Amino acid sequence: TTYFYDAVGNLERTQLPNGVVETREYDELNRLKLVKNSKDGVVLSSFDYSLDLVGHRRVVTEQNGRRVNYEYDDLYRLTKETIFNASGSVERTIEYTYDKVGNRLSKNDSVEGVTTYTYDDNDRLLQEELRRNNVLVKLIEYRYDANGNTIRKIENGSQETVYAWNKENRLVGVTKPNGDVISYEYDTDGVRVSSTVNGVKTEFLVDKNLPYAQVLEERVNNGLTASYVYGNDLISQRRGGADSFYLVDGLGSTRGLVNASGVVTDAYTYDAFGNLIASTGGTVNNYRFAGEQFDPNLGDYYLRQRYYDSDTGRFTRRDSYEGRIFDPVSRHKYLYANANPVNFIDPTGLYTLAEAQAANSIRDILAGAQIDAGSHLISATLRGGNYGIENFFIDVALNLFLSLAQNALSFAIIGRGSSSGGSGITSGQNFENFADDTVRVYRVESETNARILVSEIGEVVVQGDGVLFLNFGQRARSEEFLKTRLLQYPDTPSQIKSFEVAKSYVDELRATAVKERNSRRIRANRDKPIMVDVKQAPDQYGLRTQEQIDRLRSVIIQGTGRVEP
Repeated sequence: TTYFYDAVGNLERTQLPNGVVETREYDELNRLKLVKNSKDGVVLSSFDYSLDLVGHRRVVTEQNGRRVNYEYDDLYRLTKETIFNASGSVERTIEYTYDKVGNRLSKNDSVEGVTTYTYDDNDRLLQEELRRNNVLVKLIEYRYDANGNTIRKIENGSQETVYAWNKENRLVGVTKPNGDVISYEYDTDGVRVSSTVNGVKTEFLVDKNLPYAQVLEERVNNGLTASYVYGNDLISQRRGGADSFYLVDGLGSTRGLVNASGVVTDAYTYDAFGNLIASTGGTVNNYRFAGEQFDPNLGDYYLRQRYYDSDTGRFTRRDSYEGRIFDPVSRHKYLYANANPVNFIDPTGLYTLAEAQAANSIRDILAGAQIDAGSHLISATLRGGNYGIENFFIDVALNLFLSLAQNALSFAIIGRGSSSGGSGITSGQNFENFADDTVRVYRVESETNARILVSEIGEVVVQGDGVLFLNFGQRARSEEFLKTRLLQYPDTPSQIKSFEVAKSYVDELRATAVKERNSRRIRANRDKPIMVDVKQAPDQYGLRTQEQIDRLRSVIIQGTGRVEP
């Protein structure tokens, strides 16, 4: 497979080994407007996008004449999709309504009927009712554990699905109404490595060096059943000695499979939230909506940290990521893709990645700051445009520039929570350019009480409430503390987690922090950072308020996170 790019770095053409060529076109703002797949000049599939002023997709027209119109509310949540057939007649409409925080209240589908949803005060879905012609045809109830994990799904009062979770809130077991028993295993990084259905075990060989962990091989009873090839994204799968190559749309959803001769064997059509509404062909394929892995036994998509239920447009467990203070919808604990799945995806299961509509603005800002990040950008999951800038990059740009140059960024741009069309940042090597110097921050913690989350590519998320204790530049102190902790709590494995911040932030703490005993004695000091264990080592602090923790988040140099056993 060969990739070609235009002068500004947009992916322009992909040449597959079977002669199929994918071409992409962009508007004057470098926003993706066309994806076309062809073989020997014959168009196999195409997706032509019309965008609104903020870059959201309003219309997509396909090669076969099918067209879908999208409508949004003032918060950019999808409110309606209208599907037209090749003759121009309305084939289907689906309308959505939401409450103030983004929970879906209703789904009015001209084919399926009207579904209404009920939630508790913690935004947990309690019940959904599907009615056709005002007649109740399906009632589903949900139950949760204290951590917000779905533990029961009860359909029509009797068909019960039971879910089991481990101490890290990962799904480990499912018992279905028909008696099927499913179990899952994960490695020490929390990546799923096997799935067992009624005693038949499928093992996954996973490449964790990609921006997002991807399955390279599937094995049953030690026999290879499927293998996958990746380039910028998933290129092909091999099953039973036959290769199938993936044809995708602008979101990265699999819309077709072609064989080694370039002949289309399978086709897929989805609604906006990823429900399969039409398909042809019989090739076994689990990579579908947004290019992600569908679990046919569970009926959900595996998005690494969590499982996504496309029927409800929600995740099945609570998000451990606290969200961004500048983007309130990101703080919702169950919502998928900000209720805007036409333009956003969530490959980590933690936070949403946007399409490329604002990548240009961010690129211009970064270029103005004389930061050359281009050589450090690599392709990942979103195939929607400019490869290179994802949501955490925007956060870094926003937060770091706020601390270094308060007026450097436009809130109108950043507030959109934008990002890339298909990309991640390898490890943040170039972020050092943001500051004159950096300091590595260390924390020792167990996974059962984790405050610091570190992704495979070094992204850092700070979560939880309460005092957050950290040391700055004192690795030896962390190693000493880790040894002590392992001796005291041998049954609770702990790790050293670290990341980098600008040195100016440490200077800021030195100027504002007070000794722990003084913080209790003097009322004015009670909301200040505290210095701890000053006799053991310098630069050890406790952050006590949400404002202080948010300040830390704003200066973290993303891509520098590490976890050491």
